[in-house]
Amino acid sequence: MITVSADSIRTTDRHLVTHAQTIAPQAAALVNSRFGALPHVCLILTAEPRRMAQLACQAEFDLVTGVHAVDKFQEERRTRRNARDASGVTVLAGSGALVVINTRMARTADDITVTTVHELVHTHQLNSPAAREQHMAYLRHELGVGKLPRRDVRAYEALIDRRETQARKAEALASQIGL
Repeated sequence: MITVSADSIRTTDRHLVTHAQTIAPQAAALVNSRFGALPHVCLILTAEPRRMAQLACQAEFDLVTGVHAVDKFQEERRTRRNARDASGVTVLAGSGALVVINTRMARTADDITVTTVHELVHTHQLNSPAAREQHMAYLRHELGVGKLPRRDVRAYEALIDRRETQARKAEALASQIGL
C-alpha cells in the first residue's frame, strides 16, 4: 500500500502532487512485480529540502530511541546538507518506509516518476526483516546509540552503494508507467 501527500509544497508544484498520486500505484505495482513485495510506503512531496531532512530524521529518531540531543542535531545537519542535492530519500518508518521527494530537484512529472521508482526500489531493499534489522543496527551505530565493528560498518556502506546502483538501473522501469 502506498499513500501520497504533500508538505510545504509550492502552489506551482501542485500538479506534481497530483501526478505522484496518479503514478504511485503503477510504480509500486511495477517495482513489486520486478523485485518483490513492498512495505507500506508513505510518500511525501515537499519543496523544502530542510523539511525533507526534518521528516526523514524524525522517522529515524522515532525508531531509534535514546539518541542524545547533540547526536540528533548533528544527524539533522548532515541530512540537511545532503538534502540540498537529493531528489528523494527513503528511510525506515514504524509501519514500513517513508519516502520524501524534493520537488526543487525533481521538477517535472518525468522527474517525479523516475524518482518515485528509484525510491520504491529502496523500500523493497529494506523490506525483509533481516535487511530491516541490519539497517537498524547501522542506524543505531550512526546515531551513537550502539556500536558496530569497523568491518561491519564498511561492509554495510558497500551494500548501500550496491543498492544505490541497483536503484539507478531500475529507473529505466519508469518508462513503462503509462498515463
